[in-house]
Amino acid sequence: MTVNDYSTHPNEELPKNWNAANFSETILHQRVDVGNIKKQNYMETGKFPIIDQSQDYIVGYSNDETLVYDGELPIIIFGDHTRIFKFIDFPFICGADGTKVLQPNQEIVNPEYFYFALKSLNIPSKGYNRHYRLLKEQKIPLPPLSEQRAIAHVLSTVRQAIDTTERVIAATRELKRSMMKHLFTYGPVPVDQADQVPLKQTEIEEIPEYWDEISLGELCDFTTGKLNANKAVQGAKYPFFTCAQETFQIDDYSFDQEAILLAGNNAQGIYSVKYYNGKFDAYQRTYVISITNPSKLDYRYLLYDLSRKLNELRYRSLGTVTKYLTSRIIQLLILTIPPKNTQNEIARFLDSVAEKIEIEEQRKSSLESLFDSLLHNLMTGKIRVGFNNDNETN
Repeated sequence: MTVNDYSTHPNEELPKNWNAANFSETILHQRVDVGNIKKQNYMETGKFPIIDQSQDYIVGYSNDETLVYDGELPIIIFGDHTRIFKFIDFPFICGADGTKVLQPNQEIVNPEYFYFALKSLNIPSKGYNRHYRLLKEQKIPLPPLSEQRAIAHVLSTVRQAIDTTERVIAATRELKRSMMKHLFTYGPVPVDQADQVPLKQTEIEEIPEYWDEISLGELCDFTTGKLNANKAVQGAKYPFFTCAQETFQIDDYSFDQEAILLAGNNAQGIYSVKYYNGKFDAYQRTYVISITNPSKLDYRYLLYDLSRKLNELRYRSLGTVTKYLTSRIIQLLILTIPPKNTQNEIARFLDSVAEKIEIEEQRKSSLESLFDSLLHNLMTGKIRVGFNNDNETN
């Protein structure tokens, strides 16, 4: 890569040997017959993937061959409502309303480069209104085709690394779910020895015979946070937990203890379970749980047991299922209580998997930052690839 020398033309910031084409010049203007399928007809498996304008790359499957796109490939899908772009190089079926098929004009633009160039555009959001008219007003930077291919190769390499990391995260999350199901049913025993563990049936699930079930209210005290507004301060010292996923900072604190923080009761009924040991404060609708007898219950174990119980939405003697957290729900939540040494072992197993997920999430975040930086710098010519100092593309 070499740093670009910019053109001296007062109205452009692109390299001297680049062009900027109107969007309409970069696509083929020919009729495209695209069948589409309604969401209620999506299947979980099938012969042909369904592509629509949503965030997910593939949203379902169908076996209806009459709906398969039979035009030239590759193409780019544009979400008219969502402003999402997808690069497609395989047979597919279009989702319903709002899915635009863009056929690149390959005489002047490499299809994969075109996809990345589109992703670099700033298309302002108009809510759920259509955005194609705004896309048609855009200009597309066009280096020579050989440089387009080089740019596409660099960006696709980073994109593939992100996709690989996402698959690792998904697989590790699935491993964690499987481990939790095993550990909370049989305890920390090898899978091939699970049938040797004597079980008993409770109102909720099967657990080892020597485990107990006790309500959260019998083992823990709980209160709510002290702050009634977001008191986040730039560069402050103490963490401030809210109903949001993010953790903010504050200048002062109300709690100095080992605790489980259960965020809930926001407008969407969203909750999350966190563990913290130290000085902190919390939003007034965030529950702070402290164990009354630490010799009986491990905080890290409690974190995982609470998480799975809330995800399953199984509450004792409530008579109904609700997504909103109340003090009554928290008091009546039934904990599965093995001996303390078993709790510690289960927590260590799950901590190791959680650490793996966190490492991969950090890797994904770094790769996404790298991708965004490269996308901007490559599409503006600030960084050049496939280009030598004699202003000739390789």
